[in-house]
Amino acid sequence: MEMTFKVRREGPRIAWIIEGRRMVDFHWKAGDALCQGIRHFLAGLESSYKVQVLRIHWSNIGTVLIDIGGRTVLDMTAGDLEAVSVATRAQCRKAEEEECANQVAFDGALLLRTGAPFGMTDNPKIKEMVLTEASSNRTLRTALPGMKDTTLFGAPIVVQQPDHSAVRQLKNYSREEILEALKE
Repeated sequence: MEMTFKVRREGPRIAWIIEGRRMVDFHWKAGDALCQGIRHFLAGLESSYKVQVLRIHWSNIGTVLIDIGGRTVLDMTAGDLEAVSVATRAQCRKAEEEECANQVAFDGALLLRTGAPFGMTDNPKIKEMVLTEASSNRTLRTALPGMKDTTLFGAPIVVQQPDHSAVRQLKNYSREEILEALKE
């Protein structure tokens, strides 16, 4: 039987919703520790993982059981548990960012005043806070007077670019030679 499992963020708390029912919720810091415990469990460093009312352990048939309050509520594969851990960790990071918004805004303002081409967040509300902090914080303005640009880009993302050596080689040929080479 297929079960629905959702990870939802509600302010600083993360909730696991199973079959439409809220089964457990926890603070983002506890969720971060839970994800680390799940990684250790899946790597074989621990035979079971228990935190307060939540217990994760192996069943006799090789699947992972999640018990809440002594009652088994979920039976899943290790891959599914890893996906739940990744989703939980992502929601924990967003909740942490919201809770620490003032510090993230100050760090982003510092980067902006130094002319860094990237920001600390993709959250539009925190980006506005960064601009306000960079323009109104007297300490930052006196320490770093030249604000080069007010364009804020989000958090940096690594994107692999294709190798353009083939394009450079084609520039030495005429259009007809390129079309003839493509036909072959």
